[in-house]
Amino acid sequence: MPGTEQTPLLSHSDLPPSPSRPLPSHVSSDQQPVSVPVPYLQLLPIFLIRIAGPLTYSLLFPFVIPYLEHLDVAPGQLGMYAGIAEGSLMIISAVTAPMWSSLADKYGRKKCVIYGWSFGTVASALVGFGKSGRKGVWWVIFWRGAAGVNPTGLLARVLIAEISHPTNRAKIFALYSPISSIGFMLGSLIGGSLAMPYGRLPWYLGGSNAFWKEWPCALPCLVGVAFSLVSLVICQILLEETRRPPPETPEDDSKDAVRKGSLELMKEILRLPGFGVKISLYAAMFALDGVFVICVLTSIEKGGLGFTSSIYGTFSAIFCLSFILISPFLSPYLQSRIGFRNTLTLITGIIPLEALMIPFGQFIARCTLHGGMGGGGAIARLVVLVIQEEAKYFHMMGWPMSDQLIVEALDNHPDLLATGSAMTSIVGTTCRAFSPGITG
Repeated sequence: MPGTEQTPLLSHSDLPPSPSRPLPSHVSSDQQPVSVPVPYLQLLPIFLIRIAGPLTYSLLFPFVIPYLEHLDVAPGQLGMYAGIAEGSLMIISAVTAPMWSSLADKYGRKKCVIYGWSFGTVASALVGFGKSGRKGVWWVIFWRGAAGVNPTGLLARVLIAEISHPTNRAKIFALYSPISSIGFMLGSLIGGSLAMPYGRLPWYLGGSNAFWKEWPCALPCLVGVAFSLVSLVICQILLEETRRPPPETPEDDSKDAVRKGSLELMKEILRLPGFGVKISLYAAMFALDGVFVICVLTSIEKGGLGFTSSIYGTFSAIFCLSFILISPFLSPYLQSRIGFRNTLTLITGIIPLEALMIPFGQFIARCTLHGGMGGGGAIARLVVLVIQEEAKYFHMMGWPMSDQLIVEALDNHPDLLATGSAMTSIVGTTCRAFSPGITG
């Protein structure tokens, strides 16, 4: 039988194939295998999607404050506009999620991925071309928000759920979050290293090109777009459609289906046992996302830690790399030792520590403002940064676990999968959107 509310969700080596997930074409139905192999070739384009999305999202973080300073934003408004710029992408992503789930059910997953991702790629490129003044600030916010039209975050989860099987899902989701963290790492590294290249980087990276002097934050945006374009071509070739468009229906039935898709399906999902708890747990994964970034990059005088974009980008990439290397082994080990529930409790229990590190870091930074703590002030601020970032990536091991809980809840309801994924994206993106805005 498939995983349910009463059955464990991981380490079920004896779990037979689910009737809601047909056997892959190369496996005979009369063999009834104990375990279905992981379809790595099918997962390759999806993993590229999982890298490109977070890369685009995190690209702005390391240089958002110096970028806004370049656009002549008043010092007292830097935090506010930084929060709006960071969060606008996720606000639009949340607003458009129901539309994409409906379109994906009607026209297929692949078409929506390719068309939506293409538009988001163009918007991401334009983020780096803001001019000085208020119009330039709103240019950045508008195109950053337009990049949120990209539906890949929502549809990657749908694609993985439809490709995976209860017997191989744990292995796939063990890779899901670390793969996306490669995107976060690359975004932090590219954004922190390539922003403001004129007069700072070698000539072959734009250090002597006047174009980058006029557009100091265009280079990291264009590099991120180049990765997306290559990934788009690969997805066009390799990505398989996992759900065909439904057959044509009479006009009246079609209208009923649209009404049900926009309202009744969400109500039906919320009535599933435990779904509300599971989606709330997913929201907790991102409650502080983007908050600490603003604190790190804001000057000490204004209540931040006062790090530069290059320092934060480098350290963030290092922390992310440690997560990529460790989490695929640490999370399964903890689950095998103390169980799925206890592992998830341990992982999410560290979130309050992350929240406390923000005022503690502000206190440490204030102590160093006028020469306090001697030469150890910078080291103390670095220690705060290390503890907070490592705590963040420790709790992020719960991301694929909460994703798996949500997918398992929809195992016997494949017609609700796209809408359920949209609801999950709305919750996650709303947390990501408003936490930096409130902080700013």
